Amino acid sequence: MKKCMLIMIASVFLWAGSALAVPTLPEGPLFFKFTGLEQVNPNAEVGEESSWGIFSITSILRGDSQDQDFGGAPGSGNVIWETGQQGSITGMFAGLQFHSIDDENRFNSSAGEIHFYWNDAIDPVPANYSPADRTGMFEFTDFTDGQLLAKVEFVPGILNDPEITVTGTVVPRVPEFTGVATSFGDVIAGQGGLWEDFLISGFFDTLIGTNADISFKNSYEQYLDWNDLEAGWLGARFDDPARAFNVPVPEPATMFLFGTGLLGLAVLGRKRLEVKKG
Repeated sequence: MKKCMLIMIASVFLWAGSALAVPTLPEGPLFFKFTGLEQVNPNAEVGEESSWGIFSITSILRGDSQDQDFGGAPGSGNVIWETGQQGSITGMFAGLQFHSIDDENRFNSSAGEIHFYWNDAIDPVPANYSPADRTGMFEFTDFTDGQLLAKVEFVPGILNDPEITVTGTVVPRVPEFTGVATSFGDVIAGQGGLWEDFLISGFFDTLIGTNADISFKNSYEQYLDWNDLEAGWLGARFDDPARAFNVPVPEPATMFLFGTGLLGLAVLGRKRLEVKKG
């Protein structure tokens, strides 16, 4: 009996320790800095996928204020987590559909999602992979193999249009291009992501009178190694931060794990008491 109880206690704390390895998000404004690679098809038909890519989070930093911009670029003293510490944060975005090229030569897309993962075993670098490593709509070798943190859908409001979810300042064209893409996102609830409850905030005001959970602003430029000109895809490198506002709640995974452990210990204790009485 004692052996069984010790095994259960050890299992509970090892399991809980694994969940706690994921970086803890402090309350308030947060920057997520990342770098990634993507493919863009400026000649896609309306409704066809026009952009997808992979990324690694390089650091998480605390914002300096609670305005929509969080006080601009965060200082180095605000680092919460960064590459080189235990584990890695990776992900993939896909499903962005071509919407339009407007009078200001902006490259506009609709729909789309971006998924975030934690992996405590590997730290993949986007430049070491190719588009051929994409294995599904939202599946890419190593970058989507970890523990789900959150799934986010791109939502309208970056322009005064109820369909456009992402806009880029420059249409990608050969021989070279450089631009900035902006967008808003909402966390998709009920997906089991370890961060989803923390990131559902509705903090950001959109141009169509709604609120969003995350604000993205990414610079992009040509990346030749990801070109597939025969298929119409241009390669691009992107970076710069996303902004989110953490609303603190009890961590579901941790509470469940400790709750399960305590329940198990209570059941075993009761059985031992019944045996003694018998």
